[in-house]
Amino acid sequence: YRRHLMASWRENVFNPSTMTALRLTDAIACQGKGMFMPPLMHVAKIGDEIGSHRRRLVLGVGLTLVTGIAAAILYSLYLGYTYGAYNFNDYPFTRYPPNVYNGLVKALKGEASWEHKRYYFLAAGAVVYTLVSTMRYRFTWWPLTPIGMVVPMTHAIHSIFSIFLTWGTKFLILRLGGVNLYRKCRPVFVGFLVGHALGCLLSYLVDQVWFPGRGHGTHSW
Repeated sequence: YRRHLMASWRENVFNPSTMTALRLTDAIACQGKGMFMPPLMHVAKIGDEIGSHRRRLVLGVGLTLVTGIAAAILYSLYLGYTYGAYNFNDYPFTRYPPNVYNGLVKALKGEASWEHKRYYFLAAGAVVYTLVSTMRYRFTWWPLTPIGMVVPMTHAIHSIFSIFLTWGTKFLILRLGGVNLYRKCRPVFVGFLVGHALGCLLSYLVDQVWFPGRGHGTHSW
């Protein structure tokens, strides 16, 4: 009875075209947060460092994102029609899109049902946030802040470990050498980022020259 009631409610509120638009837009928002949030945070910092107008930097970031997204879509279509999209073997092609469209088909057919585990996670998140926030504002020695909860648990291995590793490294540097040592070490960690990017670029160039069409996986994103 509950499923029939929810199906009737959805049919009265959302027509198939609206449901399709909502599902696909939600997929873009969920998978695209990393493309917009970090660049805008960097704009604020870079604007202070170089004394430039932040609006110009935001415009530059926007143009870069639009150009990059358009190029990625066109190149993906080219590869798909030239070599076959079935040969794509990474998560952004093999896992996420099928889940989105499978969920859309279920919604259109009225087969979508309530997922109780979502409410369990919501309740658990509320409890943990309340606990961490209370400890943070009540006790000065409590090291954790609720801001860490913005990191999704689905990316725990990649994100949470990296954040704690960074936090631990910064803590040790400040304890051992203070602010002076921290400032001296900043170029080293910037070099890590630059080295990673240059390593991916070098691998790409080597594959294009010596292994065309048979490249090696280095970084899926």
